[in-house]
Amino acid sequence: MKLEKLIEELKEHTNLLKWCFKRLIIPFIGFMIILSLMWNVDVMGLMLFSAITFFYGGFLPDIDILVRKTENQYEESLWYEKYMYLSIAPIILYYSLIGRAKPIYSVKSKCFHNVESAFIYSLLIFLISCIFWHEFWMRIIPSATGFMGYLTHLIVDGFIGIANEKRERMYYWFSLKSDAIVFDDNLVMEFYSFPMGFEKPVILQLM
Repeated sequence: MKLEKLIEELKEHTNLLKWCFKRLIIPFIGFMIILSLMWNVDVMGLMLFSAITFFYGGFLPDIDILVRKTENQYEESLWYEKYMYLSIAPIILYYSLIGRAKPIYSVKSKCFHNVESAFIYSLLIFLISCIFWHEFWMRIIPSATGFMGYLTHLIVDGFIGIANEKRERMYYWFSLKSDAIVFDDNLVMEFYSFPMGFEKPVILQLM
């Protein structure tokens, strides 16, 4: 059941990540390629790794579906045990599928759906980048794209608040771009023709 729920969670974010990748990451990659030609620096590996960190970060927060919720604060796992789950998520997922993963507990639901976890993920990518690249700016780029992917997930799930002014601009933009029903009283927007190409109606909750 957890695997099926995880797959459903991942599907919810696929189209938005594609939309952001086309409009943010690809232009950025093009800009970096131009600079690489001017500076005579090979950045193809860097750009590929940056794209991977973006998409991986866009799905990573949902690994907390494997974390068990507990009401007992003494049963809660230590912070480094939780972030170990986050750091080696594919390995944890594999061992969970075969029933050999060590369970961890948290008093919070969705314990990886926060900006702190996004920073931890970004730091992890930075440390990995330090192994392959010596220039500081080349280490920062994959970390930044990974952070952007992670934040994209948090925005979709409504874990990042949006100011009233930005909310009003979003209302106006979506009203132009899609057939939208906006409920201003409970801050819920229901889109039947979302510009990112969702196949089903999508509920976007603005906190």
